[in-house]
Amino acid sequence: GKRILVVDDNPINLDIATETLQLAGADVDAASSGREALELLSGKLYDLVVLDLAMPGMDGLAVGRALRTSDKNANVGIVLFTASDAAEAKQAAQQLGAKGLVAKPLDVDDLLRSVIKHA
Repeated sequence: GKRILVVDDNPINLDIATETLQLAGADVDAASSGREALELLSGKLYDLVVLDLAMPGMDGLAVGRALRTSDKNANVGIVLFTASDAAEAKQAAQQLGAKGLVAKPLDVDDLLRSVIKHA
């Protein structure tokens, strides 16, 4: 019953993550860009944002920074999706106060464990 926003520019990852979380009982919205994510975040409250770190245009760090300064979702939990090396991902997670990291290629079991733990 948690409300989750999944943000990823890769349509396959976005579909897999969205469907996996919906099947687990979450109310899931999906965004394929940082700008689309911010539009959704301005209108709804979320329990968790699963956020791709590397996206064209507005990347996950920019979205996370904007999120942290928003009125509505400033305290929402963030789990990062990343294919980045471990050091870069950990640094980004610290900067955003992210609660978890899920490596790409996407493993649905890792995604579910992280969401259950942090949502």
